[in-house]
Amino acid sequence: MKKYLLVIALSIPSFFVFGQSNDKIARLKYIEAKEAYKNQDYVKTEQLLLETKELLGQTNMRIQPMLIKTLSKIPKWQFVKAEIKKYLILNPDTSLIEYAEIMAIGKQVDSALIVENDIYSNIEKKPLIKACNEYLSKYPFGMYRDDVSWLIAKTKNTMVSYYKYTDIYPKGKYFNQAKNITDSTDKAAYEKAIIDGTQDALNYYLSYFSRGIYREYIKQKLNEKIEYDIYVDALNSDLEKYIKKYPNGRYSSIINDKLEEKYYTLGNKYFEDKSYDLAQINYNLYLTKFPSGKYATIIQDKNNKCTRYLKQSGINDVLFTFDTEKNTFGIGYEILDLYNVGYNLQFRCNGDMLTMYEGDDTTDIKLSNKTRKGIASLSLGLNYEIFYPFWLSAGIGVGYYTIFRKEKNYDLWYFDSGNSKIEVFPQLGLSCKLTNKIVLHYGIIYHKNIFHQFGLGFKI
Repeated sequence: MKKYLLVIALSIPSFFVFGQSNDKIARLKYIEAKEAYKNQDYVKTEQLLLETKELLGQTNMRIQPMLIKTLSKIPKWQFVKAEIKKYLILNPDTSLIEYAEIMAIGKQVDSALIVENDIYSNIEKKPLIKACNEYLSKYPFGMYRDDVSWLIAKTKNTMVSYYKYTDIYPKGKYFNQAKNITDSTDKAAYEKAIIDGTQDALNYYLSYFSRGIYREYIKQKLNEKIEYDIYVDALNSDLEKYIKKYPNGRYSSIINDKLEEKYYTLGNKYFEDKSYDLAQINYNLYLTKFPSGKYATIIQDKNNKCTRYLKQSGINDVLFTFDTEKNTFGIGYEILDLYNVGYNLQFRCNGDMLTMYEGDDTTDIKLSNKTRKGIASLSLGLNYEIFYPFWLSAGIGVGYYTIFRKEKNYDLWYFDSGNSKIEVFPQLGLSCKLTNKIVLHYGIIYHKNIFHQFGLGFKI
């Protein structure tokens, strides 16, 4: 028993302190309410006065008149009559001006409620949305605002309008009905989006159901669909496009396998076509992405060859020659191309052909048995690289062969027209590119016998 008495004794000061604290807070709330009323912020005034009453546990002659005036200003006529009854229970001084003001407000209540009721009753006789908005504008806290707001939501019949209703009236008469509509519509739209499965359908759900229950799942499905569409497009056009966006994506292993084959196949194709720069691009892409790939060893070897081949180059040169057929000298032009067939053009002539002669032989001139043989020829051939830096050439030439005879008594030479002829001969050659500017040449000419040709070319 003593124990319980001690507990009660200790509790009394705390109750007293709590009561003092509530009174102080209530006083501050009331002062704040007066300031809000002065600033015509009636909604805030009502809230502060109701909080003050709750803290005090009752009303009084300061709170109640201000609350009645505030409710008439908002207006909330449906609550004014009840608050006037509470005011009268406090036995106010009937001689006060304040009492007269409260009574005047009381006389307005019934007529104000009748007007509000008439406006609400006639809403459906006018353009509905406009009439509803006019009601809410005039009676933002009116007794029919829940019903009017529901009429707006039903008439618009959109997710936004139903969401707006449930946000404003979480305890409204039609909250469950609105919630069922939004939930069922949301579910139907979700099912349609999933069945359709296209990006457009999934995006439609996300655009028009901003508060949908299934948004996160739809986002996931949309991301998967976007990835899949990029994957399908990549298979048909650009494999790199998928890997750039999804390096570790769901289909990355499939795409990487195809990329590996692509780089290998393209590289080999360009290598066979001797497009070594393009081959090397594909080989390097392969080695960068697949350093341990199944073709890595083969590709590394071919890539090294590409590097070597790319350092090689052809040459166009002027060729100076000497051959053993009557000590013939020549000058020519040749194209030594790495990847295509080139050509060579050559003019040959010996020294005897350039000697000064008196003219044709005649029967009046006595000629000795001393002779000179003149040669002049023009040849054309084709060059083809057999292995770098050697080019094989093959061609055909047309030569003019003539004889000059010496006069018996004088050092005069005459053209022996009876022994002149034009003949065709074949020739072969091998050119070696010694440097980027010099070419060494060896050739064989067959004209009744085999003659050797030596030459030196200089880049032009």
